Amino acid sequence: IAKLHAEAETSARRLLAVAEQEAEQRLKDAALEAREKLLSARSEFERETHEYRQELLTQERRIEQRKAEVIRLWGDWTAHNIHLKDGIYTIGPDREADKLRRIVQIVSDLSSKPIERLRVLDLGALEGGYAVELARRGAQVVAIEGRRANLEKILFVKDVLGLQNLQAVQDDVRNLQKLNLGSFDVILCLGLLYHLDFD
Repeated sequence: IAKLHAEAETSARRLLAVAEQEAEQRLKDAALEAREKLLSARSEFERETHEYRQELLTQERRIEQRKAEVIRLWGDWTAHNIHLKDGIYTIGPDREADKLRRIVQIVSDLSSKPIERLRVLDLGALEGGYAVELARRGAQVVAIEGRRANLEKILFVKDVLGLQNLQAVQDDVRNLQKLNLGSFDVILCLGLLYHLDFD
């Protein structure tokens, strides 16, 4: 009996050792598989991140090229410094935007509705700085500008920023009744009156 008991104990130890080795191997295999998956996921993430960065650079280059073409055809921006994309402005990053912030704050303070529910008319919109900023904040904006060069700049910015809620119209503000644009919650008339030649 002692001999059988010793053999059974030896067999049990061997089986336990084999089971431990197999379990250890399975753990090693699972760890290797998990590591390979992690490395594969990391590689895929790095590839996608690289592609995303390349796409951003491509978008930025396109914006810069289109901006250069607008400047070539219609001249430099001289008044409204509009942020187009990271590091890209119509004039430059060091230009102050205090007046723009003040106008947006005044519109917000004096309106009975949130900006995103306003309909805004910008008379003599110049290069579109105020119209663009209010459209960015969700307002439905109509910008009327008499000069074609300024209108083209507004249209460029509208396209770059994807502002479907901004309508740019080339016309004389004195034709406002003929334009039949409907009613507005806010009408901006900034730096315009002294350009008009009527009493």
